[in-house]
Amino acid sequence: MTATSMWMKPGKGVRYFVVDQLPDQVRADTFYLLVDDTLKALQDLPGGHRNQFPHPVIGITGSNGKTIVKEWLYSILKEDEAIIRSPRSFNSQVGVPLSLSMIGPEHRLALIEAGISRKGEMDRLESMIHPDFGILTSLGSAHDEGFPDRETKLVEKLKLFRSSRIVIAPASLVHSYPGPFETLETKLVTWSLSGEATLQVTDLTKTEDHLNIRFQYGDQTGTVILTQQDEASLANAMTCLLAALELGIPLDRVCDRMRKLSGLSMRLESREGWYGNLIINDYYNADLEGVRIALSFLQQRKGNRSTWIILSDLDDTGLRSEDLVRRIAALLQDMHWDQLSCIGTQGEALIRELGSPSSASSYPDVRTFIESTDFRSIRETAILIKGARRFTLEEVSRKLTRFVHRTRLEVNLTALSNNVKTYAQGLRQETKIMVMVKASAYGGGSADIARLLDFQRVHYLGVAYADEGVELRQAGLQLPVMVMNPDESSFANIVQHNLEPEIHSLTQLREFLHFLSPADPVIPIHLKIESGMHRLGFEETDLPELISLLSDQGRYMSPPVFTPVCQ
Repeated sequence: MTATSMWMKPGKGVRYFVVDQLPDQVRADTFYLLVDDTLKALQDLPGGHRNQFPHPVIGITGSNGKTIVKEWLYSILKEDEAIIRSPRSFNSQVGVPLSLSMIGPEHRLALIEAGISRKGEMDRLESMIHPDFGILTSLGSAHDEGFPDRETKLVEKLKLFRSSRIVIAPASLVHSYPGPFETLETKLVTWSLSGEATLQVTDLTKTEDHLNIRFQYGDQTGTVILTQQDEASLANAMTCLLAALELGIPLDRVCDRMRKLSGLSMRLESREGWYGNLIINDYYNADLEGVRIALSFLQQRKGNRSTWIILSDLDDTGLRSEDLVRRIAALLQDMHWDQLSCIGTQGEALIRELGSPSSASSYPDVRTFIESTDFRSIRETAILIKGARRFTLEEVSRKLTRFVHRTRLEVNLTALSNNVKTYAQGLRQETKIMVMVKASAYGGGSADIARLLDFQRVHYLGVAYADEGVELRQAGLQLPVMVMNPDESSFANIVQHNLEPEIHSLTQLREFLHFLSPADPVIPIHLKIESGMHRLGFEETDLPELISLLSDQGRYMSPPVFTPVCQ
């Protein structure tokens, strides 16, 4: 039984739960596995699954560069091995067991990220991953607050490699912290930009658009051309080069593949399409886990739009065609979609596996698909374009994308999510987070950015004007929305769409109270107090009358909550 079918029933939502306490009301069609510790249960099951995997597992940790190294190493190795890798940045106490649960009998190599933020966490991750090969990318300031000093953090990270046969690390880090690496000395291999190491850079030349890197590896010499020229990319490339060579990939083959490494573009890129469409491009890779991730991303971003999946044949799976079709069909059956277009030789078999729905169609190639499709008839649709690079799906994206200019605003959604998580980690658990999405999220698209923030479980959205809040409600957002600049003309929209005004003067408060009727629902309001910025807010002399006005509301009021808000 696959993890998907075990926990989900298509169209019926979640029906199986792992809980440490039964709910007061138990549904007849729902099943509960009662355990003492839900996190430990989540970790124990994939940990046992990993122990049945006889092929190499590479564990990757470090302060920075884990995901880039994992993706680049995957790109270098995927033509030689059927590889499973952690989705995105699934490297936490929850993310690691989810990653391990995806390992299947068709895989011959696993790339698993591991991240920690405090002492003791790596022990549990190591017991699950148990890596044969280890990679330490870097040691930086990330999560310093969880450790007494940097060396202690390094010691904790190195616990991942207790049973590893080979451990790859920067030579500069070994020289800076010799003590923690002593126990790994016999299995340690290093790279260096200067000085002795297993892999030594002998010459580094920067041109206008790339780096020429000459290196020595044992008695072999070679040259790598890297299109990225920043320091972090150079370090990540050296880590990947050494890892590939240690895994036995011939030197000339590694050098040729590294020339093609990208900055992870074309991976879940979202763009505005014509007629209210949202275009999601994901043709960076073509494996089964990539499809799973892309479908989840589509569900997260679609809002009230209908959905259209454009899917080509997949190349990087290691599965027989009939097994692959069956697995893709299972993924599609576990979600709602409105239209499916298949491109390539696998499409007809996939549609038969799905029961030949009328909303699915198959085309032999991209050109036939484009010639057969009226793109102007597609309205208010979230469109996922997913498949292998050889199908040139970029042509489809160009037909659907509204703006293609040399100058553009690019929003890195992964970075935005990481920023929210970083702020949350520095706050007390009871402290709430409000994110401003006014002015179309400063150009990023308020509804699309707000959906991402909702997925990250922020507590409030902030807008400047009520019509921006109405736009969020019409897009399906249910998070509390604070309106910073309400006026009398916007009160009806505020009440109708359950928005929360920020009130900053006695006049404004009187107008709002006068507007409300006994039939209106209870509307939370936020009082802005002048505390020194001398912009807007109730002055100290306003407080007696303010208290009197609020007291007169009596039974219509809930107890006030005092929350400082920084804009």
